[in-house]
Amino acid sequence: MVSCLLCVLVFCSNCNDKHNADPVDEIIWVSLDAHEPAGFEELRRAFSERNPGYDVSYHHRISKLNGTPTARVCFIQDGGGTMTIGSQSSKFSVGDIIMLDAAEEFSTDSLVDVLAFMVPEELPVEIPSFVRPDWDPNITDTPGGCATETNAYRRILLTWLDKVGPYQFHSLNAHRVRIMDSFTHYHPKQGGFDEFYLVQMALPEARL
Repeated sequence: MVSCLLCVLVFCSNCNDKHNADPVDEIIWVSLDAHEPAGFEELRRAFSERNPGYDVSYHHRISKLNGTPTARVCFIQDGGGTMTIGSQSSKFSVGDIIMLDAAEEFSTDSLVDVLAFMVPEELPVEIPSFVRPDWDPNITDTPGGCATETNAYRRILLTWLDKVGPYQFHSLNAHRVRIMDSFTHYHPKQGGFDEFYLVQMALPEARL
């Protein structure tokens, strides 16, 4: 139990609920409050071993992210301002996703915390470099998932089904939700998938 969860990353590998007989494979949670947060290497190793071709890195208080040989999906965890990628510039804030092609880099006018997923697939040209769920008119509230309570907020940033959201990307899916007293659920070992919960804000007395 942790009170007032802020800046927490949870890796849930084939999580189950109390009604399912299969044991939980692995749950790793990391508090993202330092340049090298304790436990992050364990999380990174588990994720990359289970998912060949993928990797994840965390960057604390940076104003530039250099290019890599593979494409990346970058989650803004803290900070805001203006970001530049090549000839493109945009405002950015917590909750946004930055899509970087192989060798692309970004620079910002302020310090930012970024969680970056390296993915094996090239980025679709239809997806913008800046995916901003609170500002993009193509991304609207979509009920379902873990956000089913009254006035739930759920926006699909990246999806594998074009009927669900506008930005289809098979290598990594992402939705931003406000969760209050979520029901328990699981992904089966056969045909299931690993899941991350990136906690960006929580009310006092919140529990995970």
